[in-house]
Amino acid sequence: MKSCIIYKTLNKEYKIVTQSKTTAGYLLAVPPVFIVPTNCLDETLLSSVMMALNNSTSGVKAPDRTEFPSIQKQILSELKEKSFSKLYLGSTSCEIRVENNNMTIYPNRLMTEGEPKNGLVWIRDRRSLIEEYPLNQNTIILKIHEALDETRFTHHHE
Repeated sequence: MKSCIIYKTLNKEYKIVTQSKTTAGYLLAVPPVFIVPTNCLDETLLSSVMMALNNSTSGVKAPDRTEFPSIQKQILSELKEKSFSKLYLGSTSCEIRVENNNMTIYPNRLMTEGEPKNGLVWIRDRRSLIEEYPLNQNTIILKIHEALDETRFTHHHE
C-alpha cells in the first residue's frame, strides 16, 4: 500500500506529503514533500503526486514517542508551515491510497469543527475509487480537483 496527502492552501499551493507504513502499522509523514503552485499544469500536479506515492514504503521503523516532535518539525519545515493546526485551517486536503492497481481518493475534513488540533478524518461517502489507475490519469486529476474543491464546504457528518 502506498499513500500521500495533498493540501490545497489558501496561498495557492499544493503541498504533497508522502506517507509510509511503520512496523507498528500506522502511517507516518516522511520526506520528501512536494510543493507546486495551484495554477500549475495538471501534468505537474500528477507527476508530484506520483513521485510522492513512489516514495511511500512500508516497514519503516516505528519511531519512539520522544522522536515525534522532531519528525513533525522536519515535515512542517519542509511544508513551510508553523503548525499542522494552521495547515488544516488554511487548506483543503485529500488522502490518496494505492493498493494493487486501485487508487482511492478520500477528501478530508476536520474531525471536530473548529478544533484543528484533533486532526483530520476522511469523508468516506465522498471517496473516489479509480481502478487500473495507471491507465486513467485524466480521471486521477479530475478526482483530486473534485476532492480538494469540495472539502472546504462540506460540514456534514457521516
